[in-house]
Amino acid sequence: MLQCFADMNLSNSYGKVGVPRQLVIKKDASSIADAVNKAGLILPLVAKPLVADGSAKSHELSLAYDQYSLQKLEPPLVLQEFVNHELPPRPLLERLAKELRRRLGLRLFNLDIIWEHGTRDHFYVIDINYFPGYGKMPGYEYIFTEFLLSLMQSRYKKISS
Repeated sequence: MLQCFADMNLSNSYGKVGVPRQLVIKKDASSIADAVNKAGLILPLVAKPLVADGSAKSHELSLAYDQYSLQKLEPPLVLQEFVNHELPPRPLLERLAKELRRRLGLRLFNLDIIWEHGTRDHFYVIDINYFPGYGKMPGYEYIFTEFLLSLMQSRYKKISS
């Protein structure tokens, strides 16, 4: 799903949006260091599970600082170059969300986006969660119920017209 952002051309006053360079490792943990070198990735790297199945383990992240820590990783996983960051501006987030809704047809999702530290306008989308949990969001029950009602109302209007 991150490829969607790599394909977008969102030039505007908010800045440039990209995706950190990444590498998928499906098996053979012994060749991870060679694959990283061959791909030209720069340490540190964020390691995350290849498949997010909703389990606690699928949300575990590791940070590989050196060749030794690369040897400790267990495939299948995705390695992403680490980008030092802070929070992006809200108008940029709103524009990205609108474009993602249009391109992928998603209605319930969240983005993990970071702002590269030391730059004025360089952002990275590091993950898209297409059915995220909302348990930590204050008042999520009301918001989620209103969302479902609005979907039903818009579908009812389409059917009756």
